[in-house]
Amino acid sequence: MSIAEKLNKINENIKRFATSANVKLVAVSKYAEDSQVLEAEKLGVNIFAENYVSPALEKMARLKDRFTGEVAWHLTGTLQKNKVNKAVGNFALIQSVDSISLLERIDSRSKNLAIKQEVLIQINVSASPSKHGFSVAGFQENLDKIFSFENVEVKGLMTMFEKEESESSFRQQIKVMNDLKNLLQSKNPDNEFDLSMGMSSDYCEALSGGASMIRIGRELFG
Repeated sequence: MSIAEKLNKINENIKRFATSANVKLVAVSKYAEDSQVLEAEKLGVNIFAENYVSPALEKMARLKDRFTGEVAWHLTGTLQKNKVNKAVGNFALIQSVDSISLLERIDSRSKNLAIKQEVLIQINVSASPSKHGFSVAGFQENLDKIFSFENVEVKGLMTMFEKEESESSFRQQIKVMNDLKNLLQSKNPDNEFDLSMGMSSDYCEALSGGASMIRIGRELFG
């Protein structure tokens, strides 16, 4: 199946399952060839995501003059603190902010650059020891602190679901993420927040559960 056919299928599923009005498709390009990224962009994809800072910056530099329109790059992998200086200002959105200490470093670097870095707060909604992110309770307890950084703009929440969970547990994880988003909204009623959840294996369920941003790699480029 070609990238065009795969993209059509994904877009059809977005129309079929989405409950959020404006779903953003984030094409996870960490394993994609440059030619595949360029083809996807010509077909209308304008957000790409990478997991590792240095390879991402190299890819961005190679491709920046080859796109037909404006493209945004997101960082979806774990951001190591020693990579903060390279990441801030180079990614439109850092989706994987998983601690107050990381927020502090992003804020400091953003201040030095005189910018506001947009981020998502990563939630370990399944409480899996193999996953990064704030615990649900930790996020709730630190909410005021999370919004206290002048040079960071929180745009919403991100999570990765536990694949081995039962259907009822999966639904519960989705409910918790929506509850946390509603908490954000109640604290900041004038802002609109994204809920980034759902990948190649579970994006249809995530869309049904209110995802406004899905991260698709294998289903598009595999």
